[in-house]
Amino acid sequence: MTPSPLDAIPREAITGVILCGGQGSRMGGIDKGWIDFDGQPLVQHALARFAPQVGTLLISANRNIDRYAALAPVVTDTEPDFPGPLAGIVAALHATTTPYLACIPCDVPRLPSDLVQGLAHGLLYQAGEDGAATVAVAATHDTTGRRVHPVIALIDRTILDSSEAGLRQGERRMMSWLRRHNGRTVDFADSTAFYNINTPALLEHASDATP
Repeated sequence: MTPSPLDAIPREAITGVILCGGQGSRMGGIDKGWIDFDGQPLVQHALARFAPQVGTLLISANRNIDRYAALAPVVTDTEPDFPGPLAGIVAALHATTTPYLACIPCDVPRLPSDLVQGLAHGLLYQAGEDGAATVAVAATHDTTGRRVHPVIALIDRTILDSSEAGLRQGERRMMSWLRRHNGRTVDFADSTAFYNINTPALLEHASDATP
């Protein structure tokens, strides 16, 4: 996805949140944000890619909070026991006053520099028979087919109340949340930019798999 030279949404209208609050179960319970990749923690890679694309930055974390707070303001889940990325998104929606929230996971270190504005164009201008979108998420194509990345998203803050209500009612699946909020998918051409390091094996091969 390549946006036009004019921003669909001004950067100052977008708060970004890096989601570092997961349990890291597929990594043996390690806090993934602090896993070293190419000489830096994954959260530092995320900051370098993401911060220039948003006006304000937050980190969603439930461990190592002081360490994360040295990088950016931290929000924590209101629900116990690592309930998943939706809890981090709801906490970030509460913490921001900007009209839009962009979110990424901490374990995708090569996200494209046009990510947020690509999502913004999809959110504002992508046609749909079911009305205006309130969420846009990234999608890619590779040898296995089309893949949707629901945690890489741009969200209209007006869905805070409904998102929080769903979370309290036990909603955890991001795709269910996306459908309920009339979500759009935005295709990005470079699937390698979305390489997700969430297991030891993927970490071992990450340098070969990402540009």
